[in-house]
Amino acid sequence: MPDCEVCAGRGWVVAADGGNGLARRCGCRSGRPLAERLAAAGVWEEYLGCTRESWRGAWPEAQVGELGRGRHLCTIFGRVGSGKTHLATAILGEWLAGGGRGLWREASTTVEEIKRAMAGGGGGDRLIDELKAGGRLLVLDDLLTQQGTDWAEFLVSHVLRYRQGRQLATVITVNVTDLVDLDKIEPRLSSRCGAGIVISLGGGDRRTARGAG
Repeated sequence: MPDCEVCAGRGWVVAADGGNGLARRCGCRSGRPLAERLAAAGVWEEYLGCTRESWRGAWPEAQVGELGRGRHLCTIFGRVGSGKTHLATAILGEWLAGGGRGLWREASTTVEEIKRAMAGGGGGDRLIDELKAGGRLLVLDDLLTQQGTDWAEFLVSHVLRYRQGRQLATVITVNVTDLVDLDKIEPRLSSRCGAGIVISLGGGDRRTARGAG
């Protein structure tokens, strides 16, 4: 996980106090509730309880450890109810807890917001730039769900190509079981995902667990 941009992961910063070297606790360790930080990143209220502690199953330590270091795109595969949103949100929570910044967006809602903004004569570019912004982890949830247009697929592909090319940490969830299934739907996306971290979730429907998606 990333170090805080202010304290570099030390947890303390030295105040500019004329040379006395007075240290104070960094804001990244201030004890601000994780749910509050997740909400500030854009996580929907339904998923604010989706943390590593509430995750049922083995935590993908090795894969998550590579994110933002060796590899920068993490794709979580699984059928509806397998826990993709839960896991992606929990990864974001760990990122925030480590002092990083993040942005969480549901893909189909975001595409519709961009379309409406463009139809209204402005604001679409700002929303796209928000997805492309560096310095934070982007979680883009439920790709390919209800998008269904070449324009939407181009937009998602553009954002992911930009972020991957600039080595910006990104987590996406997709409602198919693996790269083979994704390749049948969107070959360009499957090729991009195959070069990154891949996590496939099996098992039954986890929606009885609070916040699973």
